[in-house]
Amino acid sequence: MFVPIYLFNQGINIIDISILVGIYTITWGILQIFSGYYSDIFGRNKLILIGMFLCAISISILPSINSILIYVLTFILGLGMALLYPSISAAVNDHTEEE
Repeated sequence: MFVPIYLFNQGINIIDISILVGIYTITWGILQIFSGYYSDIFGRNKLILIGMFLCAISISILPSINSILIYVLTFILGLGMALLYPSISAAVNDHTEEE
């Protein structure tokens, strides 16, 4: 994960970086529990697309923010990853044949 190194190089202190990593990790960990269920309901491709979009937007905007919005952006990045990974794993499983 390059974000903590980038933030450190931008002058953000270690405590704030630790809080941001915690927000990202907790958001990702908790919300991915529910995203598997939603991928069954709404379709895997939709959640993969939304997750990629949220991750791309978050990472794109990150360099231009030096305020409290960085916490919101980190939450959105965690949400994007939570939508992305379970849906991708399920999609791979859907297209894999049993032996």
